[in-house]
Amino acid sequence: MTTTHRIGFITRGTQRATGSGANYYMAEQLRPIGAEMIELLIPPPPPSFAWRLARKLYRALGSYRGSTTWMLSRDYARAAARSLSPRLAASHLDLLFCALAGREMPAVRSAVPLVYCTDYTVPRVVELSAYPLFEGLPRQSVQVQMSLEADLVHRATLNLVPTEWIAQSLREHYDVPAERIRVVPWGANIDSGDVPRIEEVCRDSPGSVCSLLFLGVEWPRKGGDLAYETLQHLIRRGVPAELLVAGCQPPDGCAHEKMRVLGRLDKNDPAARRRISDLLRTSSFLLLPTRGDTFGHVFCEAGAYALPSITTRVGGVGEVVRDGENGMALPLTAGAEEYAETIAGLWFDHDTYRELSAGARRAFDERLNWDAWGREVRPMLSKILGRP
Repeated sequence: MTTTHRIGFITRGTQRATGSGANYYMAEQLRPIGAEMIELLIPPPPPSFAWRLARKLYRALGSYRGSTTWMLSRDYARAAARSLSPRLAASHLDLLFCALAGREMPAVRSAVPLVYCTDYTVPRVVELSAYPLFEGLPRQSVQVQMSLEADLVHRATLNLVPTEWIAQSLREHYDVPAERIRVVPWGANIDSGDVPRIEEVCRDSPGSVCSLLFLGVEWPRKGGDLAYETLQHLIRRGVPAELLVAGCQPPDGCAHEKMRVLGRLDKNDPAARRRISDLLRTSSFLLLPTRGDTFGHVFCEAGAYALPSITTRVGGVGEVVRDGENGMALPLTAGAEEYAETIAGLWFDHDTYRELSAGARRAFDERLNWDAWGREVRPMLSKILGRP
């Protein structure tokens, strides 16, 4: 008699717009394993009465840092555990799969094997100094978060991460044994059926206009000012450039006749997804000089459309965008002139551009798609479940 295993998929949400679609596609890729998938959503718990009281005191003393303090506290983790633990006990699970819920999961106690999937560690995001939630944290808060994270990654039977940059942090900061860490790159926020045919998107040249696509929801962190300055440098060089800004709103005063602002595009909306597809299909480069990213799903999406990426070698981005393969990743210290020089060189060198375009699609097909992630991860989970 065959027993159906039950996997508890623990996450903050499974919509396409949550976590750049990672949660959604992970859940989809795990379904073919043949086990029953139980989605266990963890809504962020509201601040406790004691915490609200403390917040008033901090405000009075002028040291209040906002709601982020609550989200990075032991009390927050305990509140999430109180919400989740009864549902775990009632679900009779054989495996827990925690997808990007590292702040909510540490206080949960269960004898069920745990697979923890994340693209960050606390030391890494503090090191980046780019994510608002972790920016300027007091040492005590960092230590609390590292203590919680250490407990979680050591309890995990398997830690699944998309970059060696994070795997190295698990080994060096937390002494997690190498055999309990696996590096499997993530993919694009695109359904397999919507990926265009390679012959439709591979480019022989960047086109008659150097169309730069800035696609991101955070103008400062994604390097919006640098992209804007790069546009100006390119125009001064005589390159017929334009900058298309999608996903965010530049600050007041940041305007140019060759810059078009398309606003936010919700990937839960089919019309918005089609608009993004058109932009990726018709642009010359994805220009995203990010100041800090742990992975970068948008580079995978660009690859699906054979669109070369011009970005920064920071965080995990350098493992996604490889120089000369699917784009160029410049040092964090590079300025707008260096970005403009790189783009102008590729603009006039059609042979190199053609190779980058083909390389971008090849990188997507071979390693930066969710089907590849699923093929590699499903056998790992089957082994933990004791299945052939």
